[in-house]
Amino acid sequence: MSDSINKFKKISLILPAFNVQNIIGNAVKLAEKEIKKVNPQEYEIIVVDDGSFDSTWNELKELKNIYGDRLRIIHLSKNSGKGNAIKKGISLSQGDIVGFIDSDLDIVPENIPIFLNYFKENRADILIGSKRHPESKINYPKRRLFLSNLFNLVVKIIFRINLSDTQTGIKFFKKDLADSILRKTKCKRYIFDLEFLLIALKNEWRIVEYPVIIEYRKKQKRINLFEIFNAIIEIGKVFFYLKLKKYDKLF
Repeated sequence: MSDSINKFKKISLILPAFNVQNIIGNAVKLAEKEIKKVNPQEYEIIVVDDGSFDSTWNELKELKNIYGDRLRIIHLSKNSGKGNAIKKGISLSQGDIVGFIDSDLDIVPENIPIFLNYFKENRADILIGSKRHPESKINYPKRRLFLSNLFNLVVKIIFRINLSDTQTGIKFFKKDLADSILRKTKCKRYIFDLEFLLIALKNEWRIVEYPVIIEYRKKQKRINLFEIFNAIIEIGKVFFYLKLKKYDKLF
């Protein structure tokens, strides 16, 4: 691995957004504040509106007038899933280090410089947040924590991976590796994170789990039956592709 990882040329931070008209302005403001602590000059924030049907896109256009080139906004006409929004953001990003964080502010933006500094000082291809890290600080409803633990157990049984948490919405990675992974990904929604990491593990890239700070926002929507059903379908799809060795040999 090259030592160039210790010097960021440019950081790209992606915020997937769906129906967040009331908080997207604050999310962008806080994200910029935190990313400037690490790279005050060379950075870009990319917000991908995943087919919101509220005023998220109008809010983003106003924010673009304020932030200029520091903010890039992308509009997807149809809601196709958080994973697809992240994929779009990665494909258009210009940084040598790329990351994403949920725009709902559950994962507090103060995580950003902590993650970037760790990434800069340690040899990792991918750095991911983990709710189950012993040093994580989690304020999370018991029901959601139960579902998260259940999902994690299912993943461990089916895929036999040594990761404690694949789904927490903050991750950073090297741009060139992310681009190669995207060429193989099939999932567009909740299981995108799992598929992304499975491909990385299959190709023997180093994934490091890191503690995360989460403050749950009580007004956020609940997980619905459609999301659960879609996750089951996508898990089956990923298992099928693994058996067919579709994720092998990216280069």
